[in-house]
Amino acid sequence: PDLRGEFIRGWDDGRKVDTGRDLLSRQDGTSFSHYAGNFDIGSGHSINNYDQIVDNQPGFSRFSFAGPSRGDGVNYVTIRPRNIAFNYIVRAA
Repeated sequence: PDLRGEFIRGWDDGRKVDTGRDLLSRQDGTSFSHYAGNFDIGSGHSINNYDQIVDNQPGFSRFSFAGPSRGDGVNYVTIRPRNIAFNYIVRAA
């Protein structure tokens, strides 16, 4: 595979950390999600971050917050570089 400019991510292979990935599948990076504001008493708030993952891989995250006011605001930022699932093979010398 062409790995130029790609981050290599170890293939999950059933470990359930990065489910739904196939060997050598590509995954787009996440974008910035940002929320700044106060919580209202008794109101629910949600922040949705949709990942655009190629090769028909699932990628949806939803973050919901509910409850009383928590102060000046909330900031949520996530970053994942685009990557390719790769199977590491180590040969003993």
